[in-house]
Amino acid sequence: MIQPGETTGIAMVFDTDGAKWEYTNGTGDNQIYNNGQLEIRTGSVKDPALQAGGSLFTPRVWNGTVYYSIGPHLIPTLSEWGLIAMAGILGIAGFMVIRRRKATA
Repeated sequence: MIQPGETTGIAMVFDTDGAKWEYTNGTGDNQIYNNGQLEIRTGSVKDPALQAGGSLFTPRVWNGTVYYSIGPHLIPTLSEWGLIAMAGILGIAGFMVIRRRKATA
């Protein structure tokens, strides 16, 4: 899952011999797609993919369809400051519990 504002890179590799990618040569204007919910930035093709050496072809625009959904299955995350604040709150709560136990003993 990709969270809002998060950037993720994707590499696609064929596992079938003889398969061909469908692409358009990039012009700069046709390399970014944005529909207000999702942004795709295209750029290059490498042959062989994910291996050292080979040829890099750029700019390239992949011709395909991306299926995605936006909905209630997003995973909530805490920022670094949120984690620090939560640790502080839990620490204070734990201190107060220990203090009350000592007062009642």
